[in-house]
Amino acid sequence: MLELRAVSHWTEPGHAVFACPSTGQPMARAGLMDRYRDALEAAGLSRSFSFHDLRHTFGTTMARRGVPVGTIQAWMGHADLATTQLYMHYAPADEDAALIDAAFGGTNSSTNLSVATSTATNSDQREAA
Repeated sequence: MLELRAVSHWTEPGHAVFACPSTGQPMARAGLMDRYRDALEAAGLSRSFSFHDLRHTFGTTMARRGVPVGTIQAWMGHADLATTQLYMHYAPADEDAALIDAAFGGTNSSTNLSVATSTATNSDQREAA
């Protein structure tokens, strides 16, 4: 990608991101969408994913990685924070996922007991009492 940018005549901030290499004008939507759908298929994904879905993926991924909301808002070019929040679908951060897993079926990190083991232990303790 950087190699293409280095040889382009269209590198100013106001130039189109998806510019035709010969004219600098925005590329035709049909050609872009054909390439996008081919890339989806090559990745083993449904060709029905919209190009706009990439914005949702970006917003959610950045939020999950702990990027500040204001930074995500600036990157996405939103004037209103509420718009940015529409793109940040909930996905637990790694540490949150571990807590949820421990609470609802994973390993209890404080005892290293699985839920099945701790349930059996609790039943045995109730029967012994």
